[in-house]
Amino acid sequence: MIECMVRHTCPVNRIGAALHCLLHAGMEEEGIFRVPGDNGQITKLQHFFENGTDPLGALEGVECPFDCHTIASCLKLYFRTLDEPVMTFQYYAAFVATATIDDDAEKLAAVRELVYEKIPEAHRRVLDILIPFLQRVAAKSDVNKMTMRNLAVVFGPSLLHTVHEDTMALLRDSASVICVLLHMIEHWDDIRPPAEVSKAATRPVLVLDRDDGDDAAAPGALTRVDSDEWV
Repeated sequence: MIECMVRHTCPVNRIGAALHCLLHAGMEEEGIFRVPGDNGQITKLQHFFENGTDPLGALEGVECPFDCHTIASCLKLYFRTLDEPVMTFQYYAAFVATATIDDDAEKLAAVRELVYEKIPEAHRRVLDILIPFLQRVAAKSDVNKMTMRNLAVVFGPSLLHTVHEDTMALLRDSASVICVLLHMIEHWDDIRPPAEVSKAATRPVLVLDRDDGDDAAAPGALTRVDSDEWV
């Protein structure tokens, strides 16, 4: 499913391009998403993306010119520096609260409601791409050493955090944030409604990209790729 979705993203979509490269070159790399990339190369890659180009060449069948740790670091940085996190400020407390629910069915229902009924569609579509990708990374954990928990530790604070990086909230909720994302990675197939699973491979992909147009959404917002922008 992941390959199908990333092939149909805009060429300058950093999520699609990054995941495409990592799927083909980084899945068995030890410490992927944990080992930092080269700072100079990360800055260079960011600069390319900000100027609207696809330096990875991933969607054009060209060999990726950046190493997988640089690409992974750039992707993490992009999520971390969004004006609005993927799981949103508005529903931060609600997501964190699901970590304290003991009943499995109740917890699944609560997370499903937040993801599929509460957060904006564009944000949900990012999770629809990212979480299955993280499952595939974890499936290679015997080689890359990145278990589901390790991935939750890496991505949790970037996808789910409070406004202005509230230090007290970070300290208070850090374990809960990790638990929330770990639960999502472990149980994504159960969280997704059956209708969403069957439609996933054919719907337009929503991308996470900055748009400086006069009529565009706010910088750092999540936006849709219209069908005429597909490749």
